Amino acid sequence: MVSRKITIVFIVFYLMSSLLFSQSIPNQFFKNNSVKELSDLFNLNVSIMRFRNRGNINDINPVDSDNLVKIIRSTVDSISTAGMDEKDSLVKTITYLSEKDKSKKILYDSLKEKVQNTPVTHLKKYEKDILTFMSSIKELSEIRNKWYENYKKPVFSIKTTDIIDYSIIDYKTICEKQTPQYDILITGDIEKVQDKYLISIIFYSLHRNKIIHKTAFMTTIDKISENIEKQFKEIAKQIFYINYAELKITTGENTEIYINSNYMAKQNLSVRYVKPDSYLITLHETNAKPYNEVIEVYDNENKMIDLTPDFFKQKQPYLFNIEPHGTKVFINSQYAGTTPFRKELPQGNFIISAKKSDLYEDFRYSLNVNEIVEEEQAIQYHLMTRDLSKTLKMKQNLYYTAFWSFTFSLAITVPTTIIAVQFYKIPNTFGNNASSFRNPTEKDPVTGEIINKPKDSEISATDQRQAELKLTADILQFTSIGLAINTVFNLGWLFYSLFDYLNTLEKKDFIPILNFYSSPEESGVIIGGVISIPTK
Repeated sequence: MVSRKITIVFIVFYLMSSLLFSQSIPNQFFKNNSVKELSDLFNLNVSIMRFRNRGNINDINPVDSDNLVKIIRSTVDSISTAGMDEKDSLVKTITYLSEKDKSKKILYDSLKEKVQNTPVTHLKKYEKDILTFMSSIKELSEIRNKWYENYKKPVFSIKTTDIIDYSIIDYKTICEKQTPQYDILITGDIEKVQDKYLISIIFYSLHRNKIIHKTAFMTTIDKISENIEKQFKEIAKQIFYINYAELKITTGENTEIYINSNYMAKQNLSVRYVKPDSYLITLHETNAKPYNEVIEVYDNENKMIDLTPDFFKQKQPYLFNIEPHGTKVFINSQYAGTTPFRKELPQGNFIISAKKSDLYEDFRYSLNVNEIVEEEQAIQYHLMTRDLSKTLKMKQNLYYTAFWSFTFSLAITVPTTIIAVQFYKIPNTFGNNASSFRNPTEKDPVTGEIINKPKDSEISATDQRQAELKLTADILQFTSIGLAINTVFNLGWLFYSLFDYLNTLEKKDFIPILNFYSSPEESGVIIGGVISIPTK
């Protein structure tokens, strides 16, 4: 009895902690588009039906079964955003249109059946039909563009309905008789096996009219929340089409945390199901300037951010204006931005590193922030260019190599192709002559016998010679094709090496374009090696 009370207290604590510490980030699409019809179209209605008790019903405590459903409900509530298969999204839209305009129900049902039986790659032809239907419904005509914008990369807001009692009616009927209809129904079985529970969870999709996922696991009652969380971590990615990440933010005791301007929590924030995206983190603390930071959350990432250090101390604003613009700046080996940009730094010592490209020397120095002043301080510097003599010489040699490689390849390809074409005609001509030779028309006028009939050895030699010529023609033909491909490759290499060489030369000397081609020894345009054409 004591053990069961402890277990119940643990489950209640888990449910409360889920509500307090595990948040969900509001969907920006719905925040920016608060039209009811859009919400209806892009709400994913998820319902949970109480589990069926299997085995000896007296073995299962009703409280355990009830807590199981509540834990699942709490877990689903922590998932705010979902994706959807493109076909399912279209079917859901057609169902919604059917509810809005019941006079065309037969037409919509026919369209829904066509969509369900069409491959995803061929759905585009039905998008225009749906946009046309939306135009004919007054309250939907103004939002059809917004619908199309979100439909192409569907993002849905999960709406969990009230828990419903177990029913033996088929899942499709249960989902369809509700208003609004359930898109996904979660239910299953629970069975007591000695001191453990065997739990089976079923996920049914109305739009596919089938069970889309099924899982089962054994657990003790005190581990049920932990095991369900573990199961949902993987299942949610398959059911809702998003590779959810996890985000944890730790801040100061009285710090308020905002994500995309939405208040989330104070001091600590834990979001177990985060859609991979960019997010604006804002921290507010009394009598302190707000702190803002943009973070990137990636697929399946477990991101932990500690913002407890001195983020709210006064900071010195700096303008990083290192030239040439586009230079990457690193502060204490951490990427800070690309010039020009502004950044505030607290008091302390920092190592500033700047890097542009191989054409410029890297810049590195120590910045000491000893006092804070109101005026913005500028960090200005122009990176020094490297000594590119060796690099330029190497690129010049690569250009010469490419030029002569192309020239040599072209010199071989052209005559080889001509010979191959001529050789290809020989077997055909020879074959026609050989045919006439083997089938002469001259006959003896008296006896009617063929005169000068060739010997079998002569015919055999002729056939062998013809086969050899054809083989030679085929070899020459394939050789010429290979040489032609090589010539095209060398031409591309020639243009690339020339562009690379000229680009490096421009960065080095900043001289007029005609001088790009000038030989240091001769006045002319370089064609290859030391051959040049006079420009005067």
